[in-house]
Amino acid sequence: MTFPIEPGRVFHGIGRIMHRILVVDGDIETHKQLQGALSEFRVDAVGRGWEALRELAENSICVVVAEVHLSDMSGWVLVPEIHRIAADVPVIAVAEDDSWETSQRMRTEGSPLFYYALKPLDLREMAKAVRSAAQWHMRLEQRMG
Repeated sequence: MTFPIEPGRVFHGIGRIMHRILVVDGDIETHKQLQGALSEFRVDAVGRGWEALRELAENSICVVVAEVHLSDMSGWVLVPEIHRIAADVPVIAVAEDDSWETSQRMRTEGSPLFYYALKPLDLREMAKAVRSAAQWHMRLEQRMG
């Protein structure tokens, strides 16, 4: 049984509070890999940018992990929209394209990023990045009270 108890968290089972992570990637395998690597979190996954924006508008999300090249929009369009809806949510961008141009475009046009990773994902590295982003988000929420 899962039900909301406070922003960004859900009660899951007995005595466990889980932070919600949103994965935005058209690749089902990436969803599965991240769900397995981030088992201490509730991981929700969508395949399109507009679905991510709807999730952020309707739910409290702690961290977003987003593919740079989605079928309906690019990361440099998606990330500023994420921050417009939920300014305090850290975004981790992932890309298969390791070109300098993509990396620079995400860093300059994509609004602030918490972390930038390349596929194939190093799942230990991603788990560390997501944990760090979640901790940053929690500290920010506590300060904002």
